[in-house]
Amino acid sequence: MKADDIKDCEKDARKGFSYQADFAQTPSQNHWRSRYSDAADGKEWAGNCSDLASTVLDWLCRKGLPLANGYFLAVFDYQSHGGHAVGCAVDDDGRMWIVGDTFALAPYAAEYMRHTPDIYHRLSEPVTAWRKGVPWTIS
Repeated sequence: MKADDIKDCEKDARKGFSYQADFAQTPSQNHWRSRYSDAADGKEWAGNCSDLASTVLDWLCRKGLPLANGYFLAVFDYQSHGGHAVGCAVDDDGRMWIVGDTFALAPYAAEYMRHTPDIYHRLSEPVTAWRKGVPWTIS
């Protein structure tokens, strides 16, 4: 998938979205639920950071992003150092894009992420496979 396609998919997935806080303490306590159907139907929908990341990643995969090129990422946000979630999509050129970030209005290259990465989960792996390290060694 091209970078422009990633940007277009996120723009479409965000239509009708409004932020609604969730106070889960860990990724395993949070419900990473996609609201793809509501977004695709043009309905208004509300969710937290993990819901937006899930919806954008779901949209991307339905439009052709290989599962192996999609990630959920739990981070410490750059403003309050609290728990936050974003998605990541790898484009055809191998560049990582942060998607579904409620602190941003559009996808951005991962090297510009101001959040501190904590753990990640690759979409092509079982949900229990949260881990640290590769690929989050952006230099």
